[in-house]
Amino acid sequence: MGKVSGNATVIRYIDLGWIEELQAPFILGASAGIFSAILEESISMAGVSGRARYEQAAMKVVGVFEPFEAEIRVDGSPLATGRFALVAVGGARHRGGMLPVLPLSDLADGLLDVCAVPAAGRDDVMGALLKIASGEHLGEPGVRYTKGSAVEIVSQQPLGLEHDGEIDRQELCACHIVALPSAVPVVSPLVPLLG
Repeated sequence: MGKVSGNATVIRYIDLGWIEELQAPFILGASAGIFSAILEESISMAGVSGRARYEQAAMKVVGVFEPFEAEIRVDGSPLATGRFALVAVGGARHRGGMLPVLPLSDLADGLLDVCAVPAAGRDDVMGALLKIASGEHLGEPGVRYTKGSAVEIVSQQPLGLEHDGEIDRQELCACHIVALPSAVPVVSPLVPLLG
């Protein structure tokens, strides 16, 4: 243990997620659905940056995003089947610096948090995003949340996958994600490690 600016520090190990089809790791999270569509829209936007860019892209996408049909399995057991606005997997509690998608997650518990947010049609997507933004989505009917070591997302159509803000250009219809516990050492203040 050393000292940095008078604060006690310690080496801690945080988890990674691993997307098998892409042979790609992630720290914060991966998702299928609306987040990828928002990121795609934000790439083409000029004259605005940061969170404002993401917010403006979300407003453009939310009215036209079509929920996707998928089956989600965690550690081999069914979690949810149906139409979804978002299926988020990861260890960080917030995405985009502001959306508490995985509020129960821990970057160092050795598990992936999984949240499946249903949407029957386009009209449901705005409500789903507003609930996520306010952190109230876990209590909503049909929302499924769990933790596990391995996640499968399978669809008949491309998933619209992103990981740590990078868009998947391969248009995968199936995605297998595994937890890589304690994969990255980090220097941390001697306080609880939160996502």
